[in-house]
Amino acid sequence: MVKAQKTQTETELAQRAASELAPTDETGGELEQIVEACSLASLETQGRFQRAFTLAWGIQRLRDLITADHMKAIMALQGTRLGFRTDKDKGGGYPVNVVKDRLIEAVLRGVHPTGNEFNIIANGTYVTKEGRARQVNEFPGLTDLRLGFDVPKIESKRRAVVRCKAAWKLDGNPFELERVIPVKIDDYSSDDQILGKANRKLLTAVYERLIGSNYSLPDGDVDEQPPRHVDAKALPPTNGGKEAFGFMGDQEAAPASEAAGTDDVDPKTGEDLSYTPPETEAEAETKPKAEAETATSSLDAAVKKGKEAEERADDGEELPSPSE
Repeated sequence: MVKAQKTQTETELAQRAASELAPTDETGGELEQIVEACSLASLETQGRFQRAFTLAWGIQRLRDLITADHMKAIMALQGTRLGFRTDKDKGGGYPVNVVKDRLIEAVLRGVHPTGNEFNIIANGTYVTKEGRARQVNEFPGLTDLRLGFDVPKIESKRRAVVRCKAAWKLDGNPFELERVIPVKIDDYSSDDQILGKANRKLLTAVYERLIGSNYSLPDGDVDEQPPRHVDAKALPPTNGGKEAFGFMGDQEAAPASEAAGTDDVDPKTGEDLSYTPPETEAEAETKPKAEAETATSSLDAAVKKGKEAEERADDGEELPSPSE
């Protein structure tokens, strides 16, 4: 009897909170529809201008629909891992106008305002390990994701590198990539912390390969300094790219976030994206001519300068030194 009353009370409180803080069914439904239609993932197939106009409309419409009352609920999520953290939590967080725009950017990029899937750092939106892990693990058709990490190598007092490898299946087809990931460290960084950052960055590399783009949200966490993207150098495949995870400890995909770099193969078609087409006949014909014209112009300028120097010498002027 007591348990039934408690359940009823909790249900009533949840309904009250939803009615007082959440958007109405009509508004809430429109918000979800706008996010779905205007998310960056949905705009991938659109042309440049159509994408720009659609995204601009979506941002403006979300700004109009998310009212001050709605933001009261969102602001209650600031500063907690149940919602989202910021680098100003100790000072009370960011003002409502900043949070509103960072929230809109986050949801349009595919992360949620709950579960600490994004942080606000230096007025910017950064995906956390929780956000990237969910995006990767929920990617349609992805299964059997495995991550492997070598022991961190300390290169200096402020930099370590970690050799990493990921393997997964997409619609049943196997894929893998390797990275050497740079990690910023300090005097108190432990191996677990270094591997955690490398884990986040490796998952981003996987995600960017899955979506065929390297324009995903930058990764970061409020426990770190604002990150800078560093292009990670891909390791050459060994044994025809079929090497097992023997050089690193295997592990199942753990929560992680973004990383630097993408692979050169389309994850769905297998197309080599690094291929550069050869010059056309017209380009081959005009290139030598352009180079010859450039060389001629440089030679003419040198001859003219030499004649001027001779004339000045004949007039008794002091010639400038070669360094001038």
